[in-house]
Order: sequence, then C-alpha cells, then structure tokens
Amino acid sequence: MNSRTLRARCYSLEKKHAVSLFSPMPLLLRHGEAGHSFQRKNRNDEPSLIFGQLLTRQLLRMKLTTLISHSQTTLFKVLQGASQERRAPEGADVRRQSLARDWESSFSSWSDPPSDAEHERCERVIRAIRTAVANSSKLQTRKILVFTQGSFRNRVNVRQESDVDVGVMLYDYFLAQYPESKRNVDFGNSDANYSFIQFKNELEEALVGHFGRAAVKRGNKAFDIKASASHIESDVVPLFEFRRYWDDGSYRAGVALLPDNGSFRIENYPERLVEYWPPTPVHYENGVAKNDQTSRRFKGMVRILKKLRIELEAVGNTAATAIPGYLVECLVWNAPNWCFDRDKWEDRVQSVLRYLWQNTRDSALCDKWCEVDEIKYLFHLFQPWTRERAHAFINAAWDYVGVKPV
Repeated sequence: MNSRTLRARCYSLEKKHAVSLFSPMPLLLRHGEAGHSFQRKNRNDEPSLIFGQLLTRQLLRMKLTTLISHSQTTLFKVLQGASQERRAPEGADVRRQSLARDWESSFSSWSDPPSDAEHERCERVIRAIRTAVANSSKLQTRKILVFTQGSFRNRVNVRQESDVDVGVMLYDYFLAQYPESKRNVDFGNSDANYSFIQFKNELEEALVGHFGRAAVKRGNKAFDIKASASHIESDVVPLFEFRRYWDDGSYRAGVALLPDNGSFRIENYPERLVEYWPPTPVHYENGVAKNDQTSRRFKGMVRILKKLRIELEAVGNTAATAIPGYLVECLVWNAPNWCFDRDKWEDRVQSVLRYLWQNTRDSALCDKWCEVDEIKYLFHLFQPWTRERAHAFINAAWDYVGVKPV
C-alpha cells in the first residue's frame, strides 16, 4: 500500500476521531430501577464539529506523517489518540475486483424487499399453519394467536433467507417473572393446570396431522416444516404469553418458551400482539419508527448488509459465516439516524460501516447497545454472538466495499 492510500484511509478516520473526542455521546442508556427498563437519549443527534477538532486533526496528521516515514506497508487506523493495526483482508484478488464494482447499482437493488411471488410463498405456509391449529380438536378451543415474526414480519428479509419464522402463542395462560420475594398471590394470579410441554405436544400433533410426519421435525425450541412446491420452509415456535412484573403490579408483556432440553427459559418481545398488553414499543414498533425517522432507509440498509454478508461468505470470507441476520439488523439499528442522511446508497452504507467499525472495536464503546426491542443488551452474557465476531464482520465488509475518505 502506498503512502497516498495510507493517508487517504487514515484521513477518513480523522473526522470520526474528532467526533468521538468533542461531540456528545451519540448513545446513552439509563438502567431503570424497576423492571430493567431503558431510556435512550441523543441516539439521533448528529455530531457537531467544533474548533478544537482543527487542532486535533493537525496533530493526527503530524502523527501519521511520522508513521508513514517509518513504514510504507503497514496500515493504521488512528482513533482516540491511539493507533490500531488492522488485519489484512482475506482474498486480495477478490477485493480488487470488488473495488472496481458499481456499488451504487448493487446496493440499490439489494435494498428492495423480495418479490411479490416470494412473499406469496411465505404467506401460503402461514395460512397452512393457521389451518392446522384451527383443525385441531385440542387447540381449537384455546386462545391461540398464529403470527409471523423475525425478518419476514419486520420486512428486512432477503431472497436467500430460506425460511419464515412463525410464532404460535397460547394466551389462556402465561409464564411470569416476579420481583424478588413476590409470588402469584401478590398479583392475583394462580397456578394453571396446563403445562408448556403439553401445549408443544398438542401443537406437534396438529402440525403432523396437516403436513404429515415426514414434513415436520421437532427441535429443541421449534418445529421445522419442510418446504414444498407451494410454500417455503418454516420454523414454527410454540410460545406462551410472558409477563415481567414490577412491584406496583404493572408488567411488560412478551412471549417465552421452555426448551425441550430443560435449559433456561427464552423470552422475546417481538411486538404488541394482544390488545390488553401494555402499549410499550418493542421490536416491531421500534423498527417501524426507525424506518420512518430515516426516510424509510433503515430496512433497506439491513437488507443491503445481509446481502453483503451472504456475498462475503460466498467468496470464502470466514468473518461472515457466523453472523446471523438478526445481529445484522440490530447493528444497523444502533447506527444513529444521521448515518442514513446521504443522497446515495453507497454513501449511506459507508457511513454506517464507519460508525459500526469505530464503535464495535472496543466493548466500552458498545456495551450499552441493545437489540431492536430496546430491552436486551446486544453484547452481554448468554448471547449466541460476541462483539469481536461482529467487529470482524464489519471489518471484512469495510475491506470488501472499500470505504472511501470523507
């Protein structure tokens, strides 16, 4: 790499460095005392440049000149007064080809949702699952809601995603978590004579009765329904209503399941599914709000980075193989709205990648990031991914796309 390229790459980060030193923190979370509620502040504030940046930029350039004089081959990104050596990209030949590509055309195409035909194949399997539940003599008398969740429901799915997630929630009963020293009687609740495993068994019977035994595979958490000529593959997740209570009797509502292997309960907050639930915005509502705030660019950006991850994996980049689509969605959601305020998709993508690269390189910069539901921390314990893996993927995307100076 020649000195001109090195100067250009490092200059692209001088601006980000100055922002991180002199701007207000773009993301703050306050941990509420009751019920682990969070309040997000200033996430959409675009950093402002002030006079002190001019001095900082000059100092950085002096430091970079010293680096270049000692080495013409080592690439550094300088951030917050420290230099960090970047790993060389995998597949230099592939990267050279990608840099000559018309990225604006690719990104514009990738931002579009799947075709109407693909959408209809998803809808068919959802209708079939509803029919299976309605035809079950054991389930038809219970309060059950069949709903889509995941990327299909949130409208961030891409063609290469091979299945659709369908939740089947029973809300005759619910699973609850109470404050310490509290129990059912304190909130007017009582034990039910119906278990989660009983519900899952009855749902399995209904699915096998409709699709056939060969098409239904029971897993630890969900049922896999094999694809057919008319519909795509689907994951059917049995769920109970879930309530997390606070001392005053109020609660946050979501869904939960109990895995077959007896491990910990898994709870999620996909959206406000039932009218009597408290009107707390969760995943779906937050995603819609973010999309509106970014001129409907948030969901397109998620699709672009998902397609980029698929392409990286196809060319053999190992950093992309372990990144689920849900993590990609959450990463993009944590990018401030000003990252999307560009005229072209190529500039928006590079703005988002710059922000994510800078803020995932150290846990102190993103340990308060949340999932889209704004309830669960993105990089804390019990997550199936790590900050390091997320950063490696962003780093690979940076190299593949060829992030330009700003």
